[in-house]
Amino acid sequence: MAALLFFSIYAARLYITKQNDSSHLYAAFQKSIIDSEHEVKDAVGLLKRFAGKNSFKGDERGTELQKQRDLKKQGICVFIYRNDSLIHWSDNKVILPADFAVHCPGSDFVLKLQNGWYGFHCEKSGPYLYLGSYLIRNEYPFQNEYLKNGFASRFSFSETISIVKEPGRYPVHSSDGHYLFSLSFGLNRTTSPVAPVFLVFLIFLLAVLCLSRFIYLLYAGIGWFANRRLLLVFFFGIDLVLLRVIQFYLCFPSELYSSGLFGPSWYSSSAVLPSLGDFTINAVVIFIIALVFFKNGPYKPGSGEKPVLWRISGYTCVFFLLLLFFQAIGYLINDLVINSPLPLNLQNISGLVPESGYGLLIISALLFSFWLVSSRIFSDILMTAEQKRWVLLSAGLAVILNGLIHVICGWKMSFMVILFFIIYFAAYWYIKTGKRVLYSIPNLLFFLCFYSIFSTFIMNGANYRKENEKLNLL
Repeated sequence: MAALLFFSIYAARLYITKQNDSSHLYAAFQKSIIDSEHEVKDAVGLLKRFAGKNSFKGDERGTELQKQRDLKKQGICVFIYRNDSLIHWSDNKVILPADFAVHCPGSDFVLKLQNGWYGFHCEKSGPYLYLGSYLIRNEYPFQNEYLKNGFASRFSFSETISIVKEPGRYPVHSSDGHYLFSLSFGLNRTTSPVAPVFLVFLIFLLAVLCLSRFIYLLYAGIGWFANRRLLLVFFFGIDLVLLRVIQFYLCFPSELYSSGLFGPSWYSSSAVLPSLGDFTINAVVIFIIALVFFKNGPYKPGSGEKPVLWRISGYTCVFFLLLLFFQAIGYLINDLVINSPLPLNLQNISGLVPESGYGLLIISALLFSFWLVSSRIFSDILMTAEQKRWVLLSAGLAVILNGLIHVICGWKMSFMVILFFIIYFAAYWYIKTGKRVLYSIPNLLFFLCFYSIFSTFIMNGANYRKENEKLNLL
């Protein structure tokens, strides 16, 4: 299955390469121009019949007026000149030159106006000039939130394609063979639409899951690992990390690494987390390893045959590592919000964008990974420990050790994160010592609410600091 999914990515690569080929784009653009010309010719013919019947008088314009409205929705505008005076126009977005009727080039032509490139078709009848236009590409003197350069909806082409008036390698002609303009292709045309990138990324993640399962089944089929489950987890994790490093070094698949998702525009923090896409893959890899760890328990450090000091030391190390894992997740969530322009404010759901889904996926994968690891360890410790007071002492020592290391290293310590960890451990203590079912619906809802509150607390704090930094810069 993994091989099939990776092959589908290769097929998508061939398709995208063909779609971005200059000759293919040139032929598609030429066809779009011809189709647009035919639509405009029909609109001008409709305009002539309409003008002859109604002379633009009266309130009842009938079905032909409705057809003009439909054409306007398609981006086609119509005009009528009498001699050199404009007497009718269907839209005021197209600003024609004052001497347009006098110097009308011909039947089919293209002009660069103040706000972009437009195609025209005109027909003369006595003193009247009937004109139809369609937008090819917006090109404003400046851009802002509302004015953006780009091709019209009927020309769904990359922004790296530009229009030049001088004849070039890719000339575009009208339906009657007249030269209109030429196309110029930029060097980078590999950026594909959002939907194909999302589809390729989804297929890639599914392939990673299938490959991970294949590697796990290989290890599980080796008899030597039957009584060495933690070693199985260790070697499986090493293999997965090595494959991830190779994949990152080779930038595979190239369709993803040439997209904005794997660029610094959405997120960039370090060499390990250079993009939002890499962060997502890393989070998925951590989740897979955590899932294998959860499946291949139990973890039993509390053997009664070991000395008390040895057991306390073991418990303390385990709790200390879990606390570091919990703090690392808080740091990563904070870093995601701070170093990304993505709106991740859950208090303003309407402000979220599609790319915010990747951020929420990362946060969910990290929190679920911690839950898998911690639930396995907490459950086994509390189930196998003969004297629970040594577990409480070890948890306290782990918190104290964590604080000392932060002070010695000069790291900033969040007391709220430690408080969340203590509440989390206390919840497991309450469930296990009371011999309650851990995976019951009320308990699962409690942990879901706990993680929601924790992640919201981290994100709100990060958003608050982010806004303050923006205000300080202003």
